[in-house]
Amino acid sequence: MRLICPIASLTLLMLSASLGREPEPHGIDRDAPRTVDVPTSPVDATPFLRSALASGRPLHLPVGDYRVTDTLTLAPGQRIEGDGVSSTRLLIGPDFNAAAPAIVTVAPGDASGIDGIGFSFDQRGAQDRATIRRYPWALDIRSATRFRIGRLRISGAWNGINAAGNAGGLDAGTVEIGAFNVGLAMDGLLDFAHVTTLHCWPFEIAQAPKLMAVYADGGSTCADIGRVDGLDVKSLDTFASSVVFNARGGDGAARQIGQIQLDGDGALLRVEAGDVQIGALSSTKGAVRAVPVIEWRGRVGLIGSLRLWGGNLGPSLVVADGTLNVSGGSVENVADTTAIDVRGGTLMLANTLLAPLPNQIRTTPFVRQSGGALHAVGNRAPGPSTGGGILVAITADRPDTYVAFNAFNGWGFAKPAGKLRGTYAPN
Repeated sequence: MRLICPIASLTLLMLSASLGREPEPHGIDRDAPRTVDVPTSPVDATPFLRSALASGRPLHLPVGDYRVTDTLTLAPGQRIEGDGVSSTRLLIGPDFNAAAPAIVTVAPGDASGIDGIGFSFDQRGAQDRATIRRYPWALDIRSATRFRIGRLRISGAWNGINAAGNAGGLDAGTVEIGAFNVGLAMDGLLDFAHVTTLHCWPFEIAQAPKLMAVYADGGSTCADIGRVDGLDVKSLDTFASSVVFNARGGDGAARQIGQIQLDGDGALLRVEAGDVQIGALSSTKGAVRAVPVIEWRGRVGLIGSLRLWGGNLGPSLVVADGTLNVSGGSVENVADTTAIDVRGGTLMLANTLLAPLPNQIRTTPFVRQSGGALHAVGNRAPGPSTGGGILVAITADRPDTYVAFNAFNGWGFAKPAGKLRGTYAPN
């Protein structure tokens, strides 16, 4: 008996020359689209999709929601394409095989890809982080080299894309991820990885207040980036989730990010090791948390333009080890807490606007060096109107500390008593 359900056509497009397969029997045109019927939701589409993928040919999924309950595997060189991330969706619910490695895995090999597909995870009924369904990864490309992503959206996942393996040569266009744990994990890539846009946002979560509270509780990571032999990300935008570099140790190779936007109180940047170069970084906070917006322990880092605004109940920028060079921008903190705290390593701060509120009576210094070295040159502050207090405080004198040629404009400058070894004038 045939089930009555909505039907969508699955088109398999094959390029015979590039795949190099044997010719079809006489009378069959290998270049002609081959169509099979795949049921859309609520019928389980898994066996139909697996059968179609077994051909090894490129697949096209038209508009529709396709419920899957177990892993789908792409062959080397195989592509799967849809008609848009909100139009062609794989639906993953509580009946999905919890022991599966991922919703979609990719066999070892070169040049597979995915484009125009959305992954939608069912989190209905979850009340807090403990009751969020911990589904397998949405996409596992750990053994897939030269994998290509056109546009992809992952909504309501526990984990998004697993590239913690030799996924070297990854080439991604626009990747949109809403994940409660880790959005994108990269580690061990033995070639360059290129990403045009990584956008972490609560897709299909924001309309549910309890799910939104979990997403924004500070426990979500947009990107966990380890060793990559060359990383090029043009835009990394994240709301309420963190970006972490080298949390597992090691220093990786050069990582270059064109711009990072850290929006919302849970959006933070933590660099544990390695080199990171960022063209521009901006963040806005609401003075409700005491967690550093940027915590630097890396080897060498560069931020071309830094824009930290809003408030934070703890330091916005903490340097604990390594060397961080900030070449310009603006830092403010509407809270009466230290905005920039140098605890170790070296911070090189130049041509940056240091902007406490002009009517604020500050009880803590805006910039504080309690360890490590501070090189501050060419920075300025708007003069206080009815406010006042210490703008820069040096509590650990060192010969390699250099604070000179800054315009403090009436704010205080505190230095240790006695004979000093650092350079602290003119200002």
